[in-house]
Amino acid sequence: MAKAPSAFDDSGHGKARSPSPVEHARNATTIVLTTSAERHAQAHDLTELVSLRLPESCAAGDLVSLEAGSGVRHDFSIIRRRWMASGTSAKLEITLDYPATSARR
Repeated sequence: MAKAPSAFDDSGHGKARSPSPVEHARNATTIVLTTSAERHAQAHDLTELVSLRLPESCAAGDLVSLEAGSGVRHDFSIIRRRWMASGTSAKLEITLDYPATSARR
């Protein structure tokens, strides 16, 4: 069976490479919070949560831990990834939920 082309190999789609930090910054993700995650973030003054720069490689079920003052860790889980397309551009929207749930297997 033929292998699908990838940005990480030399299969006819240009030079194999990983996205550069500059490219990653242009393709930034948008963080969306569920109601419970937003309530928890507000209660603990986690204003930096929505400005996190998560990589496009993160997946639904991944755990996102945010350390706040005095070493307290707040765990959120990624429950959805959605690509928002408009014209010739696309942006990844990642939805975080609280409390974090483990991946179902």
